[in-house]
Amino acid sequence: MYGLNKDYYVAEGDKEAPAASGEVPPELETRGTGVNKCTYWVTDSVTGDWTELPDATPTTIKLARQLKRVLNGSLDAEVVSNPFFAGKEKDLLRAQIARITQATTIVPKGLYKKKEDSNTESVDEEEKKMPNFEQLTQLDSWCHFLPTILKVNIKETFKNSVEEQFIFSQNLLRSHLQIITQKQH
Repeated sequence: MYGLNKDYYVAEGDKEAPAASGEVPPELETRGTGVNKCTYWVTDSVTGDWTELPDATPTTIKLARQLKRVLNGSLDAEVVSNPFFAGKEKDLLRAQIARITQATTIVPKGLYKKKEDSNTESVDEEEKKMPNFEQLTQLDSWCHFLPTILKVNIKETFKNSVEEQFIFSQNLLRSHLQIITQKQH
């Protein structure tokens, strides 16, 4: 990704979630699920050290949707913006990567089938038939592979009770109010 002073090289991979230390916000999708399915590392030089980016949160994704800002190339830089962004550039970068990944990961239509009782996709080896070149040149032969980031800025749909959904909504509202309060100070 291009930056004002330095550019970022981004690598994607899988990494197991560390054991939860302390209370994890209920609106955060745990590592390995939803927008945090993959882990991302960045560097400003391919021969330099790689830095692991933090997990994306619904709040940072919401604000990333609203911001039009050029990255400066320093992960620990403050994000001066309107609306106020409480995190560092690494948080904004991670949220933008989540949005870009969801929007640009495409596969030939019909190649993957949704597994029953799951949000994951799988290839059915018996029915796997790669479209020919002529079919792949047609726009309607392609579809998005990853689920859409919902308006609440997560990918996973609720499988919980109505009471748990209400608690989730309250906690999400609290996190938005904390950002507004931080902005006023």
